[in-house]
Amino acid sequence: MDIDTLESIYAHASWANGKLFDTAAQIAEVQLSQAADDSESIFDLLVHLVDVQRTWSARSQQAAVPPLDRAACATLTALRDVWKNVDDANRRYIADLHADDLARSCVTPMLKVSHRPIRAGRFCCIRRSMRPSTAAR
Repeated sequence: MDIDTLESIYAHASWANGKLFDTAAQIAEVQLSQAADDSESIFDLLVHLVDVQRTWSARSQQAAVPPLDRAACATLTALRDVWKNVDDANRRYIADLHADDLARSCVTPMLKVSHRPIRAGRFCCIRRSMRPSTAAR
């Protein structure tokens, strides 16, 4: 994958997430916070979206982030502001990447399980298994 493709994929994901927030803003607050029988509320799903985006961003940079402060995201407007900050930081990070950055692997020791490849072009990082290699045994 090259940087232009990564930027294009991320720009689309950012646009789609922005549309989710635009649509959520048209829904009554009571509907946003109402969970269906088999799912979380729309608001909780948006909180999850923001938290996952910031977590993967940190992991792609081999950093850790504290849990998302739910009190700072108590309203849709506040949550969108948090997402916008995360999204802007991710755009800057991707814009500053160089071709050789895409070739390196990211090892995230805090992961306990293997993750499938990141969908929607979130970040270009290869997750390695947390099991010791046979050479290290």
